[in-house]
Amino acid sequence: MRAGSRLGHLLALAAVTAASLRVVTGAQDAGPLSAARDAAWAPDGARIAVPLPDQIWTMAPDGRAPRVFAAWPAGTPTPVERDPAWAPDGRRVAFAADLGTGFDLYVGEEGGAPRRLTIAPGDDRHPSWTPDGRLVFAQRTREQWGLMTINVD
Repeated sequence: MRAGSRLGHLLALAAVTAASLRVVTGAQDAGPLSAARDAAWAPDGARIAVPLPDQIWTMAPDGRAPRVFAAWPAGTPTPVERDPAWAPDGRRVAFAADLGTGFDLYVGEEGGAPRRLTIAPGDDRHPSWTPDGRLVFAQRTREQWGLMTINVD
């Protein structure tokens, strides 16, 4: 989705309750965007990362200052981005992206080119940071899912 299209008129509202995080999104020129899911709060609470619908955007908790998270190098196939997870330091986000051959994990800083972390057959999804900076994630090979860890640095 390009910034000049529907997302140019994005209205986002985040509400936190004791039991859940709910992100409600809509566009002025269309009905509600039902594709918003898997929102992730930055550790300091100043930004939210959310896939809308196939590209991760970051924004303030009130929906202001929306920005495309990753700046893919020229010539990169259009990725499908999912599962953002902020690093404990609040500078980086790990996420899953499919460039046409299955989901792999990437890490990057807002507005920068992401760095690929995995390249295994199958799908790597749902990264979660450990306090010491490693990632735990789900990996699927054939029809079997398992948990894996990887050192990021």
